[in-house]
Amino acid sequence: MALVRTLLMIAFHLITINAQGNNREDRYEEYVTKPMDVVIVLDNSGSMNKSIQNLVNFIRRVPNHIEVGEKKARIAVVRFGTISRVAFYLTDDETKIQAFNAKEMHERTHTDLGFKDAKKVFAKSGRPHAAKIVILVTDGESDTDESYGRPTGQPLLDPQSAEDEAAEL
Repeated sequence: MALVRTLLMIAFHLITINAQGNNREDRYEEYVTKPMDVVIVLDNSGSMNKSIQNLVNFIRRVPNHIEVGEKKARIAVVRFGTISRVAFYLTDDETKIQAFNAKEMHERTHTDLGFKDAKKVFAKSGRPHAAKIVILVTDGESDTDESYGRPTGQPLLDPQSAEDEAAEL
């Protein structure tokens, strides 16, 4: 429970910083009460195998810690590993969220694919007036290799591209 609260508080804090360019506590309430579209990008690689039940429980407990609803928060989950899949699009259906199950595990950790699917989720089911929040849950670095179109050691994004990607989200 503490992990969920901590991650959500970090996300809310980042919204405040991002929206204002500074850390203004007097604006905090405005952002935590704004409708939110939250995409949890979940590492489903083999190294997470021992933690998978904890991650499933984390996803299932999210509605216990934030108020979901059409005018409140909506939740989506993207699972990534060697490939990425949208487990479910933005929803305020607590039954759907609590029924989440991470089925298969993947060998690799391709975080970039998870972020690409998060962008698709916002494009397909995001609300224009809602704060867009991405919570990445992973245990390490993203894999890069030539079989996936990037030379080994090449960053997922150069610094300017990373800023552009963040701005788009």
